[in-house]
Order: sequence, then C-alpha cells, then structure tokens
Amino acid sequence: MFTYLARLEVMIFYAGFTLVYAVVNFLAQNSFTGSKSFLANLARMLPYAYATNAVLFTGWMARKQYFGYAAGNSFFELYHPYLVVWGFLALLFWFPLFNKKPGLCFVHSFVFFYFILRDILYYLLGRIEGEILRNDMNILSHSMLLSGCTLAISLLVFYFFKFLIRKNRK
Repeated sequence: MFTYLARLEVMIFYAGFTLVYAVVNFLAQNSFTGSKSFLANLARMLPYAYATNAVLFTGWMARKQYFGYAAGNSFFELYHPYLVVWGFLALLFWFPLFNKKPGLCFVHSFVFFYFILRDILYYLLGRIEGEILRNDMNILSHSMLLSGCTLAISLLVFYFFKFLIRKNRK
C-alpha cells in the first residue's frame, strides 16, 4: 500500500505534463501565426515549467525527509528510489543544454505517464480494481493542473522580463 502511495506521490508532479506538453505543441504547430506568437512562446516555456515542477518536487521530498521521518533515514529507504532520482533529473531542464530540446521533457515525463497507461490496461484486463484507476485519474487531473499552473507562471515570468528589457531600452 505504501509503495503505491509513494508512486502516486511522485506521479503527481510529472505525469500530467505529458498531456499538457502534447496539447501545447499541437496548438502551437497548428496555429497560423508566426514564431513570436503567444502559442510559440508557450511552447518555448515548456522545459522551464517542467523544471519548475522539478523544483516543487525537490521541495516536497526535502520537506518529507525532514519532517516526515526519523533521523537517519537514507536514500535507500525510499519506496521508489529510481523514480525519485528520475524525478530529480528534471532539474537539468534549467540548463540551456537540456531546455533547448523540449522533446526531452516529454520523454522524461512519459516515464511517469506510463504507470497511468499501465493501470488503465490492467483495469481493462481485470487485474486491478476501479478504485486504483480512479486514484490514477485523480492524480492525473491534479498533475495536469499543477503543470498548467507552472506553465502559466513560467509564461508570466517570461513576459515580465520581456517587459523589463523593453522598458530599459527606452
């Protein structure tokens, strides 16, 4: 039970980003406006939003390690250490080498989205109950909301700095 809850905890930060990424790229590629349009800027901000999700995840894990457990808790006492490390790797999207390739954040987030797809398949095959699928859909919707909010915040910061640069040029 605790293993499942720990997996959901990691998935809430990253699983919904896969769908947000797909929708934003679909809209940006099918728009008839130029490369400086709102949708193009939105697509450019995807790696920064994903990196912001990673910062939130890092803060959550630090809070959890500090407040939630007794002293002496080590990395290997985590329920999903590989998923946690994979989640921490999203911090690399703050660096230009990684944020210039937004497809990498899609691939990175798909690892977490895979668990939702797997649970849907297991539900259709009768291996899991509907409660697990409902939990997954709840996590997916909250994760999409979190990813959408971090994308909106990233876009607001982008336009704020753009405004400041224009103001300083005058």
